[in-house]
Amino acid sequence: MMTAPKPPAAIASKPSPRANTALRVVIAFWGFVALLLFGAFFYAVFVWSPSTEDDGQPNREASTPAPFTPDGTRHTAPPPHPTAAPRIEMIELPVVKGGSAIWGSVGRDTRGRIWMGVSTHGHGSAALVRYTPQTGRAIVHGDVLGQLKQAGVYHDGQSQIKIHSRIVPGPDGRLYFTSMDEQGEDAASQTPPLWGSHLWRLAPNAQHWEHLAHTREALIAVSCASRYVYALGYFGHVLYQFDTRTDSLRSVRVGSVGGHISRNVLSDGRGHAYVPRLEPGAAGGSAVSLVEFDAQLNEVANTPINHYLGGKDPAASHGITGFVHMRDGSIVFVTHEGCLYRIAPPPGNGPTPAAVTELGFFHPDGSRYVASMFTYDGTRHVMGVSMTRKGQFEWLTFDLTTLSATAAPLALSYDDNRIIWKHLLYGSITRDNDGHAYVVGTDMKTGKPLCFKMIVER
Repeated sequence: MMTAPKPPAAIASKPSPRANTALRVVIAFWGFVALLLFGAFFYAVFVWSPSTEDDGQPNREASTPAPFTPDGTRHTAPPPHPTAAPRIEMIELPVVKGGSAIWGSVGRDTRGRIWMGVSTHGHGSAALVRYTPQTGRAIVHGDVLGQLKQAGVYHDGQSQIKIHSRIVPGPDGRLYFTSMDEQGEDAASQTPPLWGSHLWRLAPNAQHWEHLAHTREALIAVSCASRYVYALGYFGHVLYQFDTRTDSLRSVRVGSVGGHISRNVLSDGRGHAYVPRLEPGAAGGSAVSLVEFDAQLNEVANTPINHYLGGKDPAASHGITGFVHMRDGSIVFVTHEGCLYRIAPPPGNGPTPAAVTELGFFHPDGSRYVASMFTYDGTRHVMGVSMTRKGQFEWLTFDLTTLSATAAPLALSYDDNRIIWKHLLYGSITRDNDGHAYVVGTDMKTGKPLCFKMIVER
């Protein structure tokens, strides 16, 4: 019987070196693709969010930045009872080494986040703090000396203990502010501080500040209502103008005597600036005027101002202590003595000088120190915080139509029932997207900075 032939035994063959190389390439390629997919999945699930702040909290703010407004002005409809005092909420601030006060250094960016400059005492470094109203979180966003080192312009022993200026958005969407030193300054001899000042710019989502300029004078205030950022330096009230289009800087000396320093500088949508000038007056006093400069820093007007020094030595007066921008382009400001004035540029923003009008006292009882000012819709009312002679706070409302003032008690208290002792409060203009205003300052008992949200009931 014939048997079927067995199939030939399989002959094992070795792959060629070229085949081995191709196989390894294929395996490596698909391994790399798998790794990329896993990484993308992990990032999407555990890390990425389409609206996450760098403090790790969800950002429920409007995704579209607000348009540029003078000094970050926010106008909203007035509440049903515009003279009623707001409810106060204390903002918990992060720890800043040596942090002692916020001297009116507050502002907002185009997304409604609140920025503050925390000053320190002694020899130290002021810092920026950013507060997000929608999350209730505040974080430190760099300090001056650290940023000077980052920019390569730090010098050994340098001090920058204050960010005193407001923090204002420019037409480019970036924030502008100044830092300053006080070491070695002397009002009697008009000697500026040893380390002078620095002008800074910050893109709101950037980690590092952009260094723009160093000045010999201490830059205590800034304003931006056009393409120009204006800064006021002491001593002698030196006005600096920074052009946000060309990044050029120039200055003009306005003049001041007796060591006087205004805490604010003003500017309008035409690019005009307004600075107090103090000159020797009769009987050893000082003559005060408000000087208007055009965008080329030419002096175009000089208006005498009463009720400015408050009977104080010029060095003890804070000059212009608060201001707001109104819807019609005018500016309302208050002096150390508590007197209100209105600057009204010409219709159509023409080149002629603005009209400056005295309105009356912010407080119904007359002269009172007021270092803050806000407005609802920028038409009829301006508001601010004052303190009674017994140390209690009041909410002031001035009606620009009737030229009348009202004062209402402002309930300031803490959950732990601590004694409110000599709080100093400052801040103008800054309101969040919900229309709540922010005042800042210092607790003289603890030597710590303060920030309060003034919640408007609607």
